[in-house]
Amino acid sequence: MKNLFFTLFLFFFTIFSGTLSAQKKAETKLYNITVAKGDTISFNKFLLKYPNSVYAKTILLKKDSLIKRANTTTLTRQQADNIFKSSTPGFENCIAGTDFIALSERKNNIEYITGITTPLSDKTGSFRIVKLKEDQGDWEIISDRFESRYLQEDALTLFAFVPLEGTSANNDKIREVTVNGEKYLQFNYENYSRAVHPRSKWENNNVEFVSNLLSLSDGSLYSAMFRGERNGQTIEGSCADASQGGALSTPQMDYLIRYLEKQDRLKPFSKEKVLIKEAIEWWYNKNPGSNGILSFGVLDKENPIIEKFIAAKGKETSASNTAAFFDIMQTTVLCVYNKGTGQYLLVWCEPQVKNPQTEKTLNTIYFEKDNSLVLYYYKGNNAIKERINLSNKQKR
Repeated sequence: MKNLFFTLFLFFFTIFSGTLSAQKKAETKLYNITVAKGDTISFNKFLLKYPNSVYAKTILLKKDSLIKRANTTTLTRQQADNIFKSSTPGFENCIAGTDFIALSERKNNIEYITGITTPLSDKTGSFRIVKLKEDQGDWEIISDRFESRYLQEDALTLFAFVPLEGTSANNDKIREVTVNGEKYLQFNYENYSRAVHPRSKWENNNVEFVSNLLSLSDGSLYSAMFRGERNGQTIEGSCADASQGGALSTPQMDYLIRYLEKQDRLKPFSKEKVLIKEAIEWWYNKNPGSNGILSFGVLDKENPIIEKFIAAKGKETSASNTAAFFDIMQTTVLCVYNKGTGQYLLVWCEPQVKNPQTEKTLNTIYFEKDNSLVLYYYKGNNAIKERINLSNKQKR
């Protein structure tokens, strides 16, 4: 009986072992064929047939590596710039990083280059987005469109690409990022001006810093803006899109707003500075001429100009008014406190003198009558008197 059981055991073991050996041999053979072919179709066929194979992990790694190579560009930044210049009519002599920014991508073993150009012919208008595709060594334009730049202040007629992280390297002006599982190109630009106000002589330091996401799948463009005033390397202001949220919020806008919040060069605006600037700007806008009927600005009690007035030396006083002049924000201002109304008035503004030896310079003020204020100037050796009537607001 024992011999019978032993014989049966050997019989079934031999059959079973033979089956395992046959399967292993077929599996190994298919593995070798699959590796030799080295394409995703073959990899998928093997994994479908032998999902639990000892070779499955190796096949998966090879498949992932192949997909990564098929979707990783082989072009350097400089090569992408040069191809974009030579393949886009009108940009042969343009400067990368200044006139355009470009970045390459590879998708399913095909190279693409996306270029974004400065609005060269119309500084107040749109920038151009061009997409190129490689076809057997040649490059063709497959997409070419214009996008209006995000602009809130029309006076900011100039446009410039700016680095993503505050450096001057051209490579930092555009990059690929992933947001919510999708790929985008991120780039920044500024709307700015070099204009000088004809009366205040202030340079227009207002600037709009715009960060953008350009979808690599469907070309959708998302933009968020930080508006403010340039102060050296810093922009003081606020995010114009920070209040967007709730049901209107999107992952793309959330990404851009968080990006702006993290930038060291973007600082919250100074409320005091804004109040001073708004008061002086209001006065210049309401008083375009140097003589005639004036408009006096009533200063809000929180305005720092009042603090400066209270601290000013050499005040002049009449029965109804107290007056003082002083320099603030590159401007010489003349303020009057009216005792009857309790109001602080911004009566006169002029650019702060840079050279008192050659420029007309306010030297003294005094009251001739209760409401007649004399402004006494020197220009070289010459004295000049001008008068402001506080009752009828006339200057002569």
